[in-house]
Amino acid sequence: MSTATGAQGAADAAQHSAVISWVCEQTVLRFMAHFDAGEYEAMKTYFSASGTWRRPTLTIEGHDGFDQHVAVSAPGRVMRHVITNMRTTLLTDTSAIVESYFTVYLREGGRSQGTAPSAVGRYTDRLERQTGGWVIADREVHRDFH
Repeated sequence: MSTATGAQGAADAAQHSAVISWVCEQTVLRFMAHFDAGEYEAMKTYFSASGTWRRPTLTIEGHDGFDQHVAVSAPGRVMRHVITNMRTTLLTDTSAIVESYFTVYLREGGRSQGTAPSAVGRYTDRLERQTGGWVIADREVHRDFH
């Protein structure tokens, strides 16, 4: 193998990893954008049917658990997640970890809690590539400030 061929192979591999990282990060962002918009069916397309979402006060198991959780969501709630500092680690061709920071702004019943965020923390998402694309298989929420 020539040096040029080896360099091209390395460049192709790096580009492939960058594309997978971008797709995984978009999966996390779209999941939360649909959540904020109250588009729960669309949100589930980014979450594994057997996935786990571990929050500080609640664990949601799969699509059924997700449906039960959103069924009791407060009416009039407006929530916005700002997600930053995304870092993706590819574990295999079909598995990745996306770590990110989040800031949540919340208004309930038409009343805002002011301009301060209601929560600040970190997400650790394990994604899997399934037939339909990349989905969140496991999400762990760490609240650093609330």
